[in-house]
Amino acid sequence: MLRMKAILIGIAYVSIASSMAFGQKSIQSIPNYFKSDTCYTFDILTHNNDEVLQKLIQTLATPKQSLAGQIVWENISIPYIGKNLKIILKDGAFIIDKENAYFTPFQDENSKAVFLKQSAASSYRKTEILVFQNEKNGITSSALEGRIVKFLENIIE
Repeated sequence: MLRMKAILIGIAYVSIASSMAFGQKSIQSIPNYFKSDTCYTFDILTHNNDEVLQKLIQTLATPKQSLAGQIVWENISIPYIGKNLKIILKDGAFIIDKENAYFTPFQDENSKAVFLKQSAASSYRKTEILVFQNEKNGITSSALEGRIVKFLENIIE
């Protein structure tokens, strides 16, 4: 079972890597299903994540927290999505080994630099965004999911 998951994740990786190779920029919405809720993760798919991070900071204002592996904005209002939102951006390495796949946020600028220099075929940079409202999932419908994807795509273009 774990081997099959690693294979499926590998296929997804190849798909993402090929779209990034052609310079396409997009947002991929990934639903994470739980017993009582679906929490969406929004992955940034681009060849220059640092440029996108700067665009997000310019658009959303100064973050409350800005580390190499995590940026947090609080009290953000986005039209047609919500008010007093907390947006968490995680930036790190997505690694696929023989039977596992996992995401590890960068610990500091040095770990980020080392990864970017040594990135291998079995790993890639992953930048994901989560949206919360009142400490709960802020994207609670497919309509809101579509709106946040469009909002983020407009920023990264």
